[in-house]
Amino acid sequence: MSTTTAAEPVTVGGASATRRVLLVRLLLVVVALSAASSFVVLRAGAVPGGLGSFPLVETRQAPGPLPPGVTTRRTGYDGQFYLRLAQDPFGDAEVSAGQRLDFPAYRQQRVGYPLLAWTADRLPGVGPTLALVLVNVLAVGAIAWFGSGLSRRAGRGSVPGALLALLPFTVVALARDTSEPVFVAALLAAFLALRDRRPVVAAAAVGVAVFTREQGLFALAALFVAAWWATDDSRPRVRRLAAPAAVAVAWAGWQAFLTARWGDVPVLSGPPNGGLPFAGVLGIVRKDLGAATGHEVPLLIVAVLLAAAAPLWADWRPPSSLPALATAVRAVDAVALTWATSLLLTVCLTKAVWVDPNAFERATADVTSLAVVLLFAPGARRWAAPASLVVLLAVTAYLVGQRVSGL
Repeated sequence: MSTTTAAEPVTVGGASATRRVLLVRLLLVVVALSAASSFVVLRAGAVPGGLGSFPLVETRQAPGPLPPGVTTRRTGYDGQFYLRLAQDPFGDAEVSAGQRLDFPAYRQQRVGYPLLAWTADRLPGVGPTLALVLVNVLAVGAIAWFGSGLSRRAGRGSVPGALLALLPFTVVALARDTSEPVFVAALLAAFLALRDRRPVVAAAAVGVAVFTREQGLFALAALFVAAWWATDDSRPRVRRLAAPAAVAVAWAGWQAFLTARWGDVPVLSGPPNGGLPFAGVLGIVRKDLGAATGHEVPLLIVAVLLAAAAPLWADWRPPSSLPALATAVRAVDAVALTWATSLLLTVCLTKAVWVDPNAFERATADVTSLAVVLLFAPGARRWAAPASLVVLLAVTAYLVGQRVSGL
């Protein structure tokens, strides 16, 4: 796959043109923030309990008093654990702030998003439920900012990249207080910094991603490969590897600390969401998926997969020989490596994830976003990125309609 990185497009007019570009990108951020905020307001008005119902706290996971306004229900969702950690991100009690962690080591390793919410909660008048929503809304704006930067550097203008802020996973995350907007914003920030030749900033952003979701390790591994084979960086290799190595050491230390605290290796614990390649999708093919889970599920899966795998059918050419393959591997950039490993993870998801639209949109947040970024590259067919965005935005529109109607 060709992933040639384009330089910043030449602009005419010097400083004034730069200011116009900056203003356009800021305007796109405002639009993204307005869209996210509007959705939150509509969703809060459509469900009983308002913002307090977003985390979907399960009754049996809440043995103690909860924050004001938070409601409980018979079944819960992952947002409840982010709510718990947003009040006590580093605590060593299984039950704290009135809530129980089901997999303490696994949940606490994903401390990035709740730590940001905990920080926002320090502001006057901001409670934990509002803090979780506020962080996600700001993360949507950050996706628009970094996405517009990536698309502009590829010569596609600012608007296509800003549309990454409106992909389906943002709807699920905003409605259920989950971490995908923070995770994707960190990835996009890292790859934009890498293309701007700021490797230390890139490593720091990947660090945020890794401590938000362990899938950020794919991006960290890609940074190591990029640093090892960098041809446009005159620094000694050991210096190029220092920044990603520091992130890896910090993450390993966090894993070791949590393992000692809880008795489980965080990255190896948690609910079983992965398995053998294609086992999950083959499991749902053998059954009537539409009758079992609603006819919209197959459509959502097909649409998202088409976009997630778009770089394969839009730009891929098999190498003609082993030397050509070696050359191709060296030419692949960090975005392509991260996308490829994320796509492999997608086909390893269990049937339970494939048949749950919320879980599936969340699990494919990184692979769909990075697929579109890859399609911005000059070597990709011009229609591929717009076509993928149209498909994904159609899914977003459907999910928004469902959520603002109270479903």
